[in-house]
Amino acid sequence: MKTKKEINEYKNKYQREYRKKNPKYRNYQKIYLQKYFLKKLYNLELDEYNEILTQQLSGCSICNKPMQEIGQYLCVDHNHNTGKVRSLLCKSCNLIIGNSNENPEILRRAADYLENFL
Repeated sequence: MKTKKEINEYKNKYQREYRKKNPKYRNYQKIYLQKYFLKKLYNLELDEYNEILTQQLSGCSICNKPMQEIGQYLCVDHNHNTGKVRSLLCKSCNLIIGNSNENPEILRRAADYLENFL
């Protein structure tokens, strides 16, 4: 008789092989996870995400790089105090906002600093 550990190892191996052989499953899983996290983290439906993306012409709201050029989904930018969704940003622009603690004054000073050294 097989142990519980052996059964779980076999099951995991079978599932990995199935996923490799069935790309439709991987696409379904990716979409399911995207829907789940959009709803859980931002209370946003996938249709609403796609609508925002269309309004932004499929690009980052700050640098305007198209999502195809970035090569990944755009991040949902939101106010950490209210939870309200602002727009979609590429990872780089989202990090800029986050690392500035969402403080516009820091961002203005950073822009002034860069302009002084051009």
